[in-house]
Amino acid sequence: MKFNKIILGSLLMLAGAMTSCTSGQYWDEPGESATVYAFPKPALTLNVDANDAFPETVEVMINRSNAGAKETVPVVFTPSKASEGILTGADEVTFEAGSRTATYVINISKDADVNVAYSATVQVEEPEDALVDVKAENQKYTLNFKRVLTLKWVDAGEALCISDWVENEEPIAVPVQVATNWPVAGEKVVRLCSPYHVMEPQYANEEGNIDFIVDDDNNVVGLYSSWQYIGEKYDGEYMWLGIGYTGCTFTNEGNVYTINGVFATSEKNPYTALSLLTFETLTWQWNQ
Repeated sequence: MKFNKIILGSLLMLAGAMTSCTSGQYWDEPGESATVYAFPKPALTLNVDANDAFPETVEVMINRSNAGAKETVPVVFTPSKASEGILTGADEVTFEAGSRTATYVINISKDADVNVAYSATVQVEEPEDALVDVKAENQKYTLNFKRVLTLKWVDAGEALCISDWVENEEPIAVPVQVATNWPVAGEKVVRLCSPYHVMEPQYANEEGNIDFIVDDDNNVVGLYSSWQYIGEKYDGEYMWLGIGYTGCTFTNEGNVYTINGVFATSEKNPYTALSLLTFETLTWQWNQ
């Protein structure tokens, strides 16, 4: 198709105490050596509906191999780049005298955005002279957190679309919808409903909505996500429309919107690695 157009190739709180250090739990055979540390439950994925309250803290249990004196040990807390300032934690944790367990607290900021994947890891350095080996899966703790928003849509007119890829000379009418529950003040999310399926149903399916964000005056803020599946495949790979390339733009003049972007392909949906395919200009007039 169009070969002449190809230009470029549930919330779980962590609780419970370990009362023995037998093989088959968090570390191998115990011995008389330096104290070692382990995370009995080394991961938590926490997805919360964006309309619900979310916990401001997550408690992480850390175990030690000896119930000795009170001890404060260094902790390495590492947030992902997107999580800096959103997920925070102290640089130490304290075991009380006679206790094998300590609780480390991860804080979650109220500024956490919707549909952004946040993550952080927690690790306690193991002593080099330890005779006890902590099992690899219990050496580090990972928190994955996300506020998940399911958008609710209402009809909002139609868009008269022209696409370089489709090569239609006359505009084709595509349904438009607006989300009623987008939580960001001064913005709204709009979508073209399966525009490539509408324009060329013989090639594209109905999965490929193009979602974008505008302000209260319907001026472009940006695409809802950097790359968006168009419901079509090329040479067996999924096709994505985006503006993540030098010179690409998404603009509007009044109710006329233009994406000067690119198509890229990937083997999987959702995409992992993308390969640049060709340029695309998609223009539409939004008539509400």
